Amino acid sequence: MEQTKTVSFKPDTTPFLSRFRRRRDEKRSILSIGLDPALPEQRSADTIPESFVNPDENKTRLDFCIGVIEQTSDYCCAYKVNQQYTIGLSSDDHRMLAKRIQEAGCISILDYKLNDIPSTVDSALFHISRQGYDALTFNPFLGNLANTVKTSRSLPNPLGVIVLALPSNPESSKFVKAAGLKGSPLYRVIAQEVKSCGAEGCVVSAADYVTESDVVAIRKIVGRQTLFLVVGVGAQLGNPRKVVRASGENTLVNVGRRIIYTHDPKAQARTYNTSFNQLLGRQVG
Repeated sequence: MEQTKTVSFKPDTTPFLSRFRRRRDEKRSILSIGLDPALPEQRSADTIPESFVNPDENKTRLDFCIGVIEQTSDYCCAYKVNQQYTIGLSSDDHRMLAKRIQEAGCISILDYKLNDIPSTVDSALFHISRQGYDALTFNPFLGNLANTVKTSRSLPNPLGVIVLALPSNPESSKFVKAAGLKGSPLYRVIAQEVKSCGAEGCVVSAADYVTESDVVAIRKIVGRQTLFLVVGVGAQLGNPRKVVRASGENTLVNVGRRIIYTHDPKAQARTYNTSFNQLLGRQVG
């Protein structure tokens, strides 16, 4: 039986926010590209092109993601890998994907939405770190954020923790805005947790239910250095202007389907990068 060679990567012990700012400035970009590789039999539209399809569906998805990186990395500074679309990929596949992102001069975020008891969270962090990712998303509704942040920083390959504050699902409105705790909307309570635990970032949606004043409120609580990962832009039709205007340069705006499934991903990435730079009021690099 042929033995599979394990993919190696070079751990980066630089704090995550320093890694992000370096990549942002080098690329002159706040664009993050969502890697959501959907197999042709999975749905009727926005699926992996026939040219990437292989009898091995894991290879199909991995090759497609690497192809997107090769086409678009000049115009973005991050890639967000969706765990729900990459179920079944091996640790070595993920290690290869994170390594290709690193080699392209970008940061890698595993969109995991992690949450559970501390021992289970610690196990996930152990494996995600070994796969070479720079950061992961975290669902705060089961608590354990302080433990997650502490553990993530103690790993040989430290991970940034980006916490769901205002998710892109419109139904989130009734949980994070309509619902509250001790007189405050839940998203503000989450922001306070991000601040007190020292998490590196917040997920903030550009969906209609999110207002600019919501974004301003979060920014005021967490401070100017915290990263905002903006979701819901592109196929979900969210307006990034209100979020970027309120959140500033420590922002990543994620676009997935509207880039990766077009006939020219490179041109689309360039267009989005130009647009987001203009929102920041800076010359396009």
